Amino acid sequence: MLDTIYEKIEDSEVVDIKGIVANMRTARPQMVQKLSQYEFIHDAVEQMIAKELQRRNIKPLPTITESETSGP
Repeated sequence: MLDTIYEKIEDSEVVDIKGIVANMRTARPQMVQKLSQYEFIHDAVEQMIAKELQRRNIKPLPTITESETSGP
């Protein structure tokens, strides 16, 4: 799965993890059943993107924390 996502990172600026997981689950319905598995994928993708940005010598944008998006 991560290799498919990595190809998307190389080919596009947008990576739809939820869409990729949903598409792969059509062939393997038991794939990614738990929240912890989905979080693992997100963490791995975040690291892949950071490495790709570093390889291309691009400074990443600052991340938005949960507290910044939760509102008053």
